[in-house]
Amino acid sequence: MNQYIKDLVETIHECKMINTYKMSWCRSLVEWSVKNQNNNQVHFNELSPLIFKYYWNQSIFFNLIQGSNPLEKPTIHQIVLTEIERYQNKYINKP
Repeated sequence: MNQYIKDLVETIHECKMINTYKMSWCRSLVEWSVKNQNNNQVHFNELSPLIFKYYWNQSIFFNLIQGSNPLEKPTIHQIVLTEIERYQNKYINKP
């Protein structure tokens, strides 16, 4: 197995999952890597739509609570919730 994949698996296995942003970042990096196999540099602007997509799905379909404190939502989750509200106002609650 490629050393980068081993390192990623080890990081996932050993890290505390007290919030959702870590897995969103990780999943976004994996998706980006699969689609851009010949590119070894990634810019945040390329990852942010993927991260947004994962938060969108967690929020609109499952209404998951993001972060360890429900009263202080992570910034990315606040942004996604704002966009979901705009979407639902336009399309009448269709996910």
